[in-house]
Amino acid sequence: MKFLLCLFATIIICSVSINAQSKLSEELQRQPVGDFDLQKNTKSNFEFYQTNYGIFGFDLKTAQAGGFWPRGSSNQYLFASGFWLGAKKTDPLSGELKKMVLISYNPNSGRSWMSPGRIEDGDTLMNDMSVNKYRVYFSTDMYAENGVPKIESDGPNWPLWVTDPLRKYHYGVPLYDYVFDESKRNLQNYPEGPLFISEEDLITVFKDTDLRLYEGGASRANMGYPLRMQFESHIYSWGQGDMHDVVIQYYVIENKSSETYKDCWFAGVYDPDIALSSNALNGASNDRVRYFEEEDLNLVVAWTDTSAGEGGHGFGYMGITLLQSPAVDANGYLRTDKLLFEPKEQLGLVTFKSWGIQDDILSDNARYDYISNRDIDIQENPVDVRTILATGPFHLRPNDKARIAFAMNFALPAKGGEADGTFEDIAGFVDKTKGGDDEQLQGSENNSLVGKIKQVYKEYYENIASKVIQSESYQNFGKVYPNPASEYIAFDYTLSTDTQLKIVLVDELGRDIVELFNNHRISGNYHHFFDLNKLNLPNGAYFIRTESNKGSNMTKFILAK
Repeated sequence: MKFLLCLFATIIICSVSINAQSKLSEELQRQPVGDFDLQKNTKSNFEFYQTNYGIFGFDLKTAQAGGFWPRGSSNQYLFASGFWLGAKKTDPLSGELKKMVLISYNPNSGRSWMSPGRIEDGDTLMNDMSVNKYRVYFSTDMYAENGVPKIESDGPNWPLWVTDPLRKYHYGVPLYDYVFDESKRNLQNYPEGPLFISEEDLITVFKDTDLRLYEGGASRANMGYPLRMQFESHIYSWGQGDMHDVVIQYYVIENKSSETYKDCWFAGVYDPDIALSSNALNGASNDRVRYFEEEDLNLVVAWTDTSAGEGGHGFGYMGITLLQSPAVDANGYLRTDKLLFEPKEQLGLVTFKSWGIQDDILSDNARYDYISNRDIDIQENPVDVRTILATGPFHLRPNDKARIAFAMNFALPAKGGEADGTFEDIAGFVDKTKGGDDEQLQGSENNSLVGKIKQVYKEYYENIASKVIQSESYQNFGKVYPNPASEYIAFDYTLSTDTQLKIVLVDELGRDIVELFNNHRISGNYHHFFDLNKLNLPNGAYFIRTESNKGSNMTKFILAK
């Protein structure tokens, strides 16, 4: 049944050419195969397909599973994945909040409602002139020093650039911008260069605005669609070292509408099919998933019970962890007062659900309720399973951007033999009374799925995130008072070194209001007084942003007249 449904989806996505050109080499990716691009990665030990419209891991050319570990084997782990974005939208007639859900992957049909491209180019599917612009971008196709394709005919330069060296650490916004105008993707405009994160980055952008791609089509307009949401998908992967069994999926979700969406939930949707590719249909029906009980890992684990011939073929575990999620204030809006929020400050994994193929969820209300019900499922019997990992709730104002990351990790059973789903087999802990030296026990833990996941957290928050978000060591070096303020604010701070210093008043959406100071300062203690009456500002939250040779800092205050 799954094969027939997804074969039908493949026929619908008719722009995906079955006769796509082969790679020029292992280092250079193929040309886009049409409006709907489909490409395979080259570096990670997890081998997967990626589209430019929100589906990950699905081989649409054959309507078969597209996620294999280790690379080059016939051991499939993932049929396909994507996300659901739930939101409450105000009904213009009744004023009531209506439950809506956007779908980048429907495991029941294999469909996506997303359209390649950005809203700036229009609501409907891009034209032929934009095929190369909105292809799946591979960092391995580019020259690292200037972001230019190694083969000129591939299309525009790399899309992510450090666009402003002073604003690059602006209150939690990554140090890059997706540069929409491809003519500006060069060192002449952005001398700090393109941004690359891993050994192989894959970048795509897509939107929800073409109703022709929705299940239900144009009739969805009467239900309040589209929401005018725009997405960036970043895939980070490595071909060697501690991260070669890891793939990170990083999403930027931007509200391009004029409406504020309440109680948003973002759910990664995964369809594990852990089986030999030669026995995929039978092998899909005996998979297990469970929530791992170490709460701060936000981890769900999938494995096969080997009843369909998987035994003896080296199968292990696929771990999916919610690596980064939004942090919200007391009113549920995205926090902007820090550059990087620790995992304990984030919403984290709130809902984990799994279900069998026969219980697929088909309506907006049911999908929204499912991902927002705050349940953590217990382990069920082996089935052809689907699973969601959801975070929320959070509100999205116009132009707000939420950033969410998942990590997929793979490991063999820590105890050896076949995976059994026990704590010891997943975490690598062995009872020391049974013998064995400490070095062997430590090795078992480090090579386990949990050991690898902990390494991912360390790498992400100490190294990867430091490439896109400045360390908090420079945060809140100054004090704003009184807070709340009414007519004026004073700003005291200390500089440890000489520096050029700029002080800017910023609103809660990150927009510059006025430059308050811009001059050279020697090291020492300083006091500034700013008269707010002259600015005629409405009540609300504001920030003092300081920019120096060390980077940028944001200090929040409340204006309450």
